[in-house]
Amino acid sequence: MTVYIKSVQKRAAIPLLGILGTITIAEQGSGMLGIVGNVPINKQKQQTYNIDTNEINQNMIVIDTNINIRASVGINGDKTEHVFSNLGSTEDYNFKWQDIKKNLNFILLKGSFEWNDYSSTYRSVEIFLDKKEENDQVITYWKYEPHGSKTGWAHQNGTITLEFNILKINDGFADLNLKIWVNADYYGAVHENNTYALVSTIELKN
Repeated sequence: MTVYIKSVQKRAAIPLLGILGTITIAEQGSGMLGIVGNVPINKQKQQTYNIDTNEINQNMIVIDTNINIRASVGINGDKTEHVFSNLGSTEDYNFKWQDIKKNLNFILLKGSFEWNDYSSTYRSVEIFLDKKEENDQVITYWKYEPHGSKTGWAHQNGTITLEFNILKINDGFADLNLKIWVNADYYGAVHENNTYALVSTIELKN
């Protein structure tokens, strides 16, 4: 036996089985049918999210990564280390080459950057890359950042150079890659000189 309940607003017959979780039809002493329904309760926990809408609007692509590189030298030496990282394609983020070329203004790298671990170490948690070159096939963002310290006769320099390339590929998308060079120069001191770069997040910002 199917039992229907009528909706006043829509003027349509709606099966009661869709509303009640369990229906028991029992015959009463008077000969009438009694309906007992166990309605399931759907409990939903209300959640609150703190969303920075400005951050969402300004970021085209956010890449979480773990790239680190260190150059370290001893007495009277210098050393350069470099690393190349292929970060995938804009197809992974559903962004076309033209979208990137039209809207992308700069690259923001977040992590930990250190120069000249000696008498006056300089540290930063983010570096902005400015647009260096743009044509029909590639867009390059670049940053050259040196820092130096001098105490008496001890003079040290450290440099971090960052290059982010967006390379046009087939189907209207683009490859993304990051190149990092770190250089440590050491002159006359007895302390080790470190230049270090750790990139944890890359943000392409419009």
